[in-house]
Amino acid sequence: MSVPFRIRCCLCARNIPLAGDAHLLDAAWQRRYPAMTGTIACGPCATGTHWTCTRHGRFVDGHIPSPNEGPDTDASHILRSGTHR
Repeated sequence: MSVPFRIRCCLCARNIPLAGDAHLLDAAWQRRYPAMTGTIACGPCATGTHWTCTRHGRFVDGHIPSPNEGPDTDASHILRSGTHR
């Protein structure tokens, strides 16, 4: 059975596996990675790319606050996660 539509990761441009998670990223990711081609990322890119919003105890220039509670890191800037389907 062919799949008529596949979601590609906005960071690595690979197809997100049908059984894999797709993560909706917020504007902080877009600020940090301006070459991204959308806002939906694969699991390895969204959860395996580590960065923090602070440097030397202060927020970096251009910081966009996380809409989620908790520490302001890469994972807090993932808005939603779900399956490809």
